[in-house]
Amino acid sequence: MNGKTGERELICSTRLQRYSDRLQRRNKSNSKYVFVLPDGTKPKDLHGAFVIFLKSFKLLANKQGKKFSLYSLRHTYATRKLLEGTPIHLLARQMGTSTQMIEAHYSKVTARMSASLFG
Repeated sequence: MNGKTGERELICSTRLQRYSDRLQRRNKSNSKYVFVLPDGTKPKDLHGAFVIFLKSFKLLANKQGKKFSLYSLRHTYATRKLLEGTPIHLLARQMGTSTQMIEAHYSKVTARMSASLFG
């Protein structure tokens, strides 16, 4: 996978692989892509394809009415991994960012984790 910091290996969990396989079976065009247009072609704009995907599941916004975006997936991943106890340096490496960025954006999560350790 190529990102802002260059190429890095993308490793998904078994659960994500099963979900991806399910999405692939749902795709009637047999395209190799997860987000596709109705004819199975790769969209030029992934954001638009993501919105169509969210609409199909009636998931355009959270309970507070804030719309989801592709970035929501990244945020959810980081939050869940931190709550599972993934070390910040490992998470930063997986996400192609710095530990400082993780700490700056997810300090509430890490504070909540620390609070739970000390009762």
